[in-house]
Amino acid sequence: MTTSSPLYESLERAAEQGGDLYPQVYARFFAACPSAEPLMWHMDPLMRARMMDEVINLLLLEDTEGEITLVEFEAHSHQGSGVSAEMFKVLFEAIRDTLRVCLGADWTGGYEAAWQARIDQLACAFNGQYPEPKVA
Repeated sequence: MTTSSPLYESLERAAEQGGDLYPQVYARFFAACPSAEPLMWHMDPLMRARMMDEVINLLLLEDTEGEITLVEFEAHSHQGSGVSAEMFKVLFEAIRDTLRVCLGADWTGGYEAAWQARIDQLACAFNGQYPEPKVA
């Protein structure tokens, strides 16, 4: 995404407010999705930060072909570890919600709409990478 995109702008404004938001994002993510925390027991703070950097890059990616490739890679590399498609959506929402709290009154309707649209888009992409549940 360009530096004028609402997602990029909200991330930049939150960064200007100072502090590392990643621990807050993970706390919010684990609170919303407790089953995810045991899956990350082996990750130290540096590894979690690197993973979050990749998630942010995916959220900001404008290249549709690159996005499809990255979503396919991430979905397939995480499925065997017990990561569900829904967990990706919850993580994206945790990022958005952390930014919303951080920015407070500076959070705009434009940010909200842009974040929701991007989360919905990526959630749909990840859902498409997981097999349909079998009906008994």
